[in-house]
Amino acid sequence: MLTTLTSDQPITISAGQPCLLVNDQPGLHSVILEKDARAKIIDLMFAGSEQRTLDITLSGPGAEVSVFAIFFGRADQRLEITHRIHHLAAHTSSLILVRGADEHDDGGMCR
Repeated sequence: MLTTLTSDQPITISAGQPCLLVNDQPGLHSVILEKDARAKIIDLMFAGSEQRTLDITLSGPGAEVSVFAIFFGRADQRLEITHRIHHLAAHTSSLILVRGADEHDDGGMCR
């Protein structure tokens, strides 16, 4: 299942429903993974100064999520990307991988 995230309401993913989520919009986005659910999330940020928060809850045992964030910026931009993963059950796992580039090697900050 391929789904684009929106800021309207949380997306809930159940077991047996392999899921690929794509996020390319600013704002707050929420995802809830139930027992034994698995998801891969691609978080893309290409232009403009924007703020984005991805809030993920692993609510059931065996839930797994992988987040791949990619951003491209310029010297005059401020990009704020926040990824929060809440492990509320035992035997859950998560991975966050972030890669980015800008047009100038001017010592941008990432924290």
